[in-house]
Amino acid sequence: MKRLVPLVIFLLLLLSGCGTAQHGADYDATWRLGLNVATCQEMNGGCYFSSVDTLYFIDSNTLTPVPLCSKPDCGHNRGSLDPDCDARFTFGSGQDSQFFCSDGSIYTAFSTLNTSGEVSLVKMDPDGQNRKTVTTFSKGVRPTGGLVHRGCYYAIASAFQEDGVRTDGILQVDLSRGTQKVLYALEPGLSPSMLTAYGGNLYYNTYRTDTKDPIAGRGIWCLELASGTSRRIEASEEGWVSLYAAFADGMLFTAEHTLDAFDTEADPVKRIYRRNLDGSGPELIFEGNGVLGSDGERLYLSRGWGSIDADGTRGGPCIVIFSPDGEELDRVWLDGLPTGGFHMLSLFPGSGEQVLFACFDGSNNHLYRFPKADIGSHAIRPEFVCSIDAT
Repeated sequence: MKRLVPLVIFLLLLLSGCGTAQHGADYDATWRLGLNVATCQEMNGGCYFSSVDTLYFIDSNTLTPVPLCSKPDCGHNRGSLDPDCDARFTFGSGQDSQFFCSDGSIYTAFSTLNTSGEVSLVKMDPDGQNRKTVTTFSKGVRPTGGLVHRGCYYAIASAFQEDGVRTDGILQVDLSRGTQKVLYALEPGLSPSMLTAYGGNLYYNTYRTDTKDPIAGRGIWCLELASGTSRRIEASEEGWVSLYAAFADGMLFTAEHTLDAFDTEADPVKRIYRRNLDGSGPELIFEGNGVLGSDGERLYLSRGWGSIDADGTRGGPCIVIFSPDGEELDRVWLDGLPTGGFHMLSLFPGSGEQVLFACFDGSNNHLYRFPKADIGSHAIRPEFVCSIDAT
């Protein structure tokens, strides 16, 4: 698609002009997978976990979830309309409970209660202290998903033109200066989601908001940061669509399924392709259902609705782990967990020594982990970490 000139509506809503990308840590694309209902990131000898509107720190040794609150003697009251607890972050409607660990700091974008609904990007220390506002978006700009990558915050944001047409774009915030700019504006009616990054590229999915067809415009795009150009990563054949971008062994991996599967199955069998980072040179390496993720070395398919292999063999919920060449390394069955059945599965392969995952049962997120050193043993028994209220 030809890159569009950033729309005036976006430029009027932003506070300031161009930001310049600074050198910083790469976004750890293993932190979040498509369809995760929670967010978990590792740093500071433990992991940070968001549940509803509260951010927790879970020490790797004590396994006790502690609200990331800097106020002494706080009761961590989540039910109050004006809570004292500053571990509570009020996110906008339709916005991910997004926070990002990068370069020894935590960044989070949330709506503050003492403004008129503006969303602020805030930086803080790992213990929640020394909070500073990096930038505040104008009232009409609302990030609905984002990440921190190489010294910048990138966010999907929406705006509405006078005729009511929704316009979406990707914003860039220079973290050292707080300046904002529109990095890329999509054509009206085409909206991005599931933003991720690797190297010099951003990757995002699209769908259409100006049609009754829910699958129109579906696909993955690669946005080159240096040139600002975006190209669609085409599916392997007509009638198929690319979903979920993951990265391992310096390559891009995408999952595809048929377009009609949106109407017929919750978790259809998918083809997993290995590609160059620009999406070219697709190579089919294996098939099976699940949401695709990676820890940078291995591929993971999280199968919360049950397992379906390429030959049609079915089983219970599980996590299946593959090498970048498509060899199945291990399979972790989840239907025997002591917490019983669950509604959704969120997987966090991470870049550390543990794989973490959360099972949501409708009321609570139950967090588990298992060591990567056990992958290949075919005897993995997930360790219960904690349960966190998600109501």
